[in-house]
Amino acid sequence: MDTRSRTKLLKAIELLKTAEPNETIIKSLNLLEEIKELEGIE
Repeated sequence: MDTRSRTKLLKAIELLKTAEPNETIIKSLNLLEEIKELEGIE
């Protein structure tokens, strides 16, 4: 994953963490966190 994609992934996670929780937000956040883990991003 290139630097730009990593930055966008981390920004998306930050934004979802501040959003009003609902089923879609929670699923999206879980998927992005899984991608982050698989890519080895801290």
